[in-house]
Amino acid sequence: MPRPGTDGRCGAGGDRDCCEIRRIPGGTFARSFDRGECADDTHRATVSDFALDTYEVTVGRFRAFLQDGRGTRENPPMEGEGANAAIPGSGWRAAWEPYLEPDMAALGTMLRPSGSFASWTDVPGEQESLPMNNVTWFEAFAFCAWDGGRLPTEAERDYAAAGGAEQRVFPWSAPPDDRTIDARHAVFASIAPMPVGSTSPLGDGRWGQADLAGNVWEWTLDAADGSKLLPTVGARFCPPDGYAQPCVDCANLGAGNARVLRGGGFGMPAHGMVSALRRASAPRDRFHVFGIRCARPASSTGSLVASSAAPPPTRPAEGARPDARAYPEGPYGLAPGAVFPNVALRGFVGEDRRSWRTVELGDLFAAAGHGAFAPSSPFARTGSPPSMLLVHLAARWSPRSDAASRVIQARGARWAARGGAALTLVLEGARRGQGADGPDLVAWTTTHRDASLATAMDVDGLLARTAGTFPAAYIVDARTLRVVQGSTDVTAGSAIWAAFEGGLER
Repeated sequence: MPRPGTDGRCGAGGDRDCCEIRRIPGGTFARSFDRGECADDTHRATVSDFALDTYEVTVGRFRAFLQDGRGTRENPPMEGEGANAAIPGSGWRAAWEPYLEPDMAALGTMLRPSGSFASWTDVPGEQESLPMNNVTWFEAFAFCAWDGGRLPTEAERDYAAAGGAEQRVFPWSAPPDDRTIDARHAVFASIAPMPVGSTSPLGDGRWGQADLAGNVWEWTLDAADGSKLLPTVGARFCPPDGYAQPCVDCANLGAGNARVLRGGGFGMPAHGMVSALRRASAPRDRFHVFGIRCARPASSTGSLVASSAAPPPTRPAEGARPDARAYPEGPYGLAPGAVFPNVALRGFVGEDRRSWRTVELGDLFAAAGHGAFAPSSPFARTGSPPSMLLVHLAARWSPRSDAASRVIQARGARWAARGGAALTLVLEGARRGQGADGPDLVAWTTTHRDASLATAMDVDGLLARTAGTFPAAYIVDARTLRVVQGSTDVTAGSAIWAAFEGGLER
């Protein structure tokens, strides 16, 4: 009997076995080291050969788990099930059973919380190839045990993303220090997950696993002190806290109020896709960016395929217009004449805030851009695309940025009627991964306060280039994406507002 999920629903073409397994040769590497911000290479780890699922666990695979009556206190894993053979005491413990939901009805309710982020549906539908989310650590453990596997250790998951001793910045980086990143490589800066493997093969890791960065965070076996890791405010990006020393096929099974997750979620900025990133959460926590990927013994067969390195990533053509899919190299200039970098709008089409689409900032002048705004937005009602954009850029909400937003709210409808669109980009949470999930990265467009979202696709570049200048306002030519004028004076009496209106009159 084939394993559940072998129905060809995964991969960029939707024609791959969701249960693919790829072997990873063991080796020694530096944990959470990428030669950049994470420059401490003293925490060495050695892992033996193992196998890791090509894809994150899908809704369809998790459905088969529940249909088999698993995942609740009514039918928990057996004592010791799901263990790593190299790590004594790493299997399921009967003491964990109370942390599972009591029955299927209760579990079904918990898997579909209020809001539109849940992947789970009560009946099979179009979301079967999405990564399963809103799962606890205990449910992730139980699934992998049932599926003949186990949760990966944090060292194994880090090793796979870093490409072992290559120490890749991103899982797909070839050469290892290549910092190319765009929407073809990972699901990030998004308000929803995408089907697993949708960025293959460009986003695949060294041994062929997809979505090692982005889409959903993945639970690992290891315990941790949650106060030392993200998303705790003040935590470092890649701290070594909790690492066992020495580490040879190691895992932290000791004290800790949390469990470690790796990989970055779909709401993270570009910088949050780096292989070195760590976060932790209480094992009973459910979140719309928490998912599963299982590890297995190197001797596993099943849906095993030969591992191979992903092809080198492609770069934007010389002279091509920067957009949300291209990650320009070099410094960002926001002086007059500079191209405003990497911004895309995530726009809700309907007032129910359930249907949405993505439109690049530079494409708002095209007729196709109208759909990014709710039908009731002033801009959508004008029937003509904007010629000029006014971008209010703030590092975080503050009295000054709030004052600028109020000016835009008061004048936005008048500007829209004259061919101008105004929006606010709030970058709070983007630096060092601080709280960088979902709501921290969205910014409300002021053409319709609660119906459209804007997300900065390269918040790190903006933060680095404009350090100390927040908040600021920029007038941008919508046809060329070039900055016309900028100002750090965002008070109600600032000349930038008058200059924008004056530009619309010409």
